[in-house]
Amino acid sequence: TITSYFVFLPFLAIWLDKANKVLHKEIVFPWKLALKPQKPFYSLVEVPINNKNSKIIRFFVGKGNI
Repeated sequence: TITSYFVFLPFLAIWLDKANKVLHKEIVFPWKLALKPQKPFYSLVEVPINNKNSKIIRFFVGKGNI
């Protein structure tokens, strides 16, 4: 379970299994108390939503879903 309770900017959370396959992805907005994917996961990648990471964000969530 992760939290964004004291995070002030949104980010993309990508939960992975042991083979680095994507189990769940979600844009996490500030001040969420708890977020957890449905399936057990092995690792988590957090990608800040900014211009530098725009290609990564579009790849995972699409152009109009931010």
